[in-house]
Amino acid sequence: MQNRDKIALIIGIAVFFAIELFIPSPNCGDGWKSPSIGLQGACSHHGGVERHEGLHFLAFAAGVFTWLAISGVFSKDPSIYVPPPDFTNKEDNLTNREALIRYAIRKNKKIEFMYKKTSDIDHSLRIIKPKSLRHGQDRQGNSISPYVTGDCETRKEKRSFSLNRMANIKIIKR
Repeated sequence: MQNRDKIALIIGIAVFFAIELFIPSPNCGDGWKSPSIGLQGACSHHGGVERHEGLHFLAFAAGVFTWLAISGVFSKDPSIYVPPPDFTNKEDNLTNREALIRYAIRKNKKIEFMYKKTSDIDHSLRIIKPKSLRHGQDRQGNSISPYVTGDCETRKEKRSFSLNRMANIKIIKR
């Protein structure tokens, strides 16, 4: 559990107990404060016990809602609350590229990168919405470079890209 989630939980519990403080204790229906409330027959001559169960539920709901709101559950863009990992200060290796792509898939983000096909002389800019990251094998059963599949904005169709041919991978906000 992250620190933000722990703080959100503590605040949610505090909201619950703060509201509970203002919920009146049960009394008899005519206002009599009987010491027997909770026992059978208490307040039978005073209009029965006046209960406040609905208010307890509202206090609980307010606490849970506060906890979830602070945790970022209701956010349309969870990346506002959970920043992507910092890949800029690490050397560009295959493991870092895989981690960045997995993060983009998990957060439903697009990525931008430079890609060089074997037939190309230069790299070309590509923007895709990654769907999966796979490790494959060639026809002889040898392990090949991991590749990402996704919707390519340049070609307007689903494409696969070898991670070994990708450079300068970034998560974009579009």
